[in-house]
Amino acid sequence: AIETLKASMTPNSSHPAAYDAVTPDGLTCPISFQLMTNDPVLAADGRTYERAVIEEWFQRNQGSGCILSPMTGEPLQNLHLQPNIAVRTMAREHERSAQLG
Repeated sequence: AIETLKASMTPNSSHPAAYDAVTPDGLTCPISFQLMTNDPVLAADGRTYERAVIEEWFQRNQGSGCILSPMTGEPLQNLHLQPNIAVRTMAREHERSAQLG
């Protein structure tokens, strides 16, 4: 299921936040591989995702009865999303430093 979602979310290589080898893993969304500078959120599986991406995951999987974590495959206890301000701040700092070269 996550492979299908990843395939539908082709990284935009012209986007400055596209994943690259020097971007720390904790700052990229594990589904889209994009730097999480917009609205990273912590989900019930303990992982951080970009809000729009995990909400799309929820929508695509809502008819299955219970929604599974895209990373662990385990059922999520709830669909509550908590903003992860620390990740957003670090991702934005990383983006700025990458632009400065």
